[in-house]
Amino acid sequence: MLAESEFSHWQDSPDFFFCVADVFLDWAIQHPTEAQSQYLPIVESSWLKCLEIGERPDLSDSVAGRGSYLAAQNLAVLYANTGRPDEVAAFRRQAAQVRPLWP
Repeated sequence: MLAESEFSHWQDSPDFFFCVADVFLDWAIQHPTEAQSQYLPIVESSWLKCLEIGERPDLSDSVAGRGSYLAAQNLAVLYANTGRPDEVAAFRRQAAQVRPLWP
């Protein structure tokens, strides 16, 4: 798999893990019978890795938010749709704390 072969080059990039999560989320939507056991755990761990790494504006073409509020918001949505209300509240709070103020 391409993500595995590229991991060593991008292990400190929240953008890489954010994209991995998006790809596996698409697969989960296309294959709902395997989603819970195969794809959603990878989605979750990838967005959690984004938060662990944090923002990396020093990396070329880094997208602001992927290491913070965007990953936290996505985790809140994932948990809302998988019946995990405690995690929903926690990640909504986390996203709100670091989300830039919108006009």
